[in-house]
Amino acid sequence: MTASDHMIYFSEVAEVSNFPLEVPMTETPVLDELDPAHHHHDPTRHAVTVHVNERPVRLPTRRVTGLEVKEHAIAQGVPIQLDFILVEELEGGRTRTIGDGDHVHVTDRTQFLANDGDDNS
Repeated sequence: MTASDHMIYFSEVAEVSNFPLEVPMTETPVLDELDPAHHHHDPTRHAVTVHVNERPVRLPTRRVTGLEVKEHAIAQGVPIQLDFILVEELEGGRTRTIGDGDHVHVTDRTQFLANDGDDNS
């Protein structure tokens, strides 16, 4: 007997096999590693509650613009207007003015003051 006498060809196996020739593939979700929505360490992913004029305001992400802070505050009932000046209260009594287009990283400890800019208020 030669080696070729012992070879079984695929067509012969298919004829005697009880298994289907095509095995259906199950779909397994694959996370796209480049998609930041799938990264658990992404700081912009989670909502956060800040305070505007001592009132809680829920923001959808941790990185927002000054305008977004004011829009969310207004939508959640804080009595301010879009043209108000937004100021972030920092540690040590310091403050920082946040322009409408300025991006800011916020946490649950972030405090803002919003006012019309009138010193007599």
